[in-house]
Amino acid sequence: MSTFYDVKQKIGEGAFGKVYLVTRKMTGATNVMKSMARDLIEDEEAFNNELGIQRALDHPHICRIFDTFDAKDDVQIILESCDGGSLEDAICAGQQMGEAEAHCLMKQLLGAVCYMHSRGVVHRDLKPDNMLLSRKGVPLLQNSLKLVDFGFARTFVPGTKELETMCGTVHFMAPEIISDDFFNEKCDIWSCGVILYMFLSGQPPFDDDDNDELLRKAAADKLDFSDEVWERTSPKAKLAIVQMCKVDPKVRFSAEAALHSPWMSQSCYALSNDNMLTSKAVVSGIQKFQRMSKAKKAAAYIVALNVTDAQQEQVAAIRRKFEDMDANGDGMLSLEEVQKGMAGIGLEGDDVAEMFKDIDQKGSGVVEWSEFLSLMADQKVLGSEDTIMSNKQIMWAAFKVLDQNNTQSVGAREIFDVMVNIDKTFTFEEATAFVAEADADGDGKIDFEEFLQLFQPETENDNIMSCIATLRVSGGGRRGSLPEVLNAKRKSVVASRRMSVPPVSTSIIMAPETSSSAAGRTKSRRVSMLRPELSMTQREPPMALAPSVKQKRGSMLRPQLDDLVGKGFPTKNES
Repeated sequence: MSTFYDVKQKIGEGAFGKVYLVTRKMTGATNVMKSMARDLIEDEEAFNNELGIQRALDHPHICRIFDTFDAKDDVQIILESCDGGSLEDAICAGQQMGEAEAHCLMKQLLGAVCYMHSRGVVHRDLKPDNMLLSRKGVPLLQNSLKLVDFGFARTFVPGTKELETMCGTVHFMAPEIISDDFFNEKCDIWSCGVILYMFLSGQPPFDDDDNDELLRKAAADKLDFSDEVWERTSPKAKLAIVQMCKVDPKVRFSAEAALHSPWMSQSCYALSNDNMLTSKAVVSGIQKFQRMSKAKKAAAYIVALNVTDAQQEQVAAIRRKFEDMDANGDGMLSLEEVQKGMAGIGLEGDDVAEMFKDIDQKGSGVVEWSEFLSLMADQKVLGSEDTIMSNKQIMWAAFKVLDQNNTQSVGAREIFDVMVNIDKTFTFEEATAFVAEADADGDGKIDFEEFLQLFQPETENDNIMSCIATLRVSGGGRRGSLPEVLNAKRKSVVASRRMSVPPVSTSIIMAPETSSSAAGRTKSRRVSMLRPELSMTQREPPMALAPSVKQKRGSMLRPQLDDLVGKGFPTKNES
């Protein structure tokens, strides 16, 4: 681990490990490291299950895992930095929590839960202490919640009651976890109802010094709204709590139903229209994305995986648009949702369907958060003069994902090895073409300056091409595509003065590079980082690294959750 990161300071400690603020040596990127002593990990299979599930989830309100190190005496996990700390601490520190703030946070939490349940994952330990905030000093209404701690998470088969382990935090634990032999994912919804009750009143709905008595009160199905604080709370908010805290799971709301309850269907964001992207801005981003080569699209996806709300306000605005378009709140955009989101701007259904095929990079039939962010990464938002990809620190992070051997330049083989893990149809010929497009000095490789030039803002001529590409072409009333010649790659012009490595940043989160010069000193094993299809039980490195490199890396480009079920991730044999 020390080959790649500098440990700055300890920021927390618990029964099972310590938490540190770390900085990436190559870029100055700030991350959080959770270090756990190996002898405290009682069940390694369950531990691997936790890491595998969290890696596989791609949602704007679920904290990302970027790297893992498996050493002799301990295990280190590199996580997305959430500068705002825990939600519980923010509330204790005096952050205003009214009904509007409670609504905003619950919409994000229920959105994450709805997404997890749709992917066959149950959390089982939802509570304010496991909810972090992306930005420090930002009001709750404008902040972004991140769900953490998947230690009790499990995969499940929808429509079954196969969970049996009694686990969780007693104040937030659903009654059936104690009373029934088996239970299902709706235990998470009970926890959400308890959390909302606490948000609005400052007190848990069921409390007692004796845990058995506390659980008896919870099972009595009697919520108390007699305190005067509830006189200032809307009836719809109280009804939302009742619907989520039904003792009988059969009549308790599902995550999707809770997300679309009368109270949640209201909009309580204290945001002006100036802080919401327009549909035209999304279409413009899609059109620019369509004109990119496969390699550029994959590079944009890498950028999306390495940027967070905490870094740029543009990301927060893009996230809000994503959530606005996500009508059913499952954390993914279907073709129907994209079509509705694009309604009213002159596009026909076939036009949007064609766009949808391009932005669905995984071919999964839905657009996930990172895919949506990647198509907006080169788009100006909120009147900004810059795009996300104009940020040299972020682009440096993306470049270092490609530069696995840390030679400050990349060839076709390195590009192919990384890109094929994002798009399985990506070919070596396309990697060669990508190099040829950017290789201004003809040395057969791309350095960072050439990589930057590849993503320079479009010229006026490019914008004219964009307009032409969206016009209806005669012939059967169908939209035609321009000849391939119009999409010919532009040769980049590299400035004569080479820029130096970007200055140190304190907020960039990126995938790791491999240092051939220092790797020999590293004794920890690094779990596979760039192989989406691998399960946690498969630990081979994703590409040919320098001969002296002995560590393996943790998955940065997320595995498909479907691949995890049945490959070392038990759904019934639980810890």
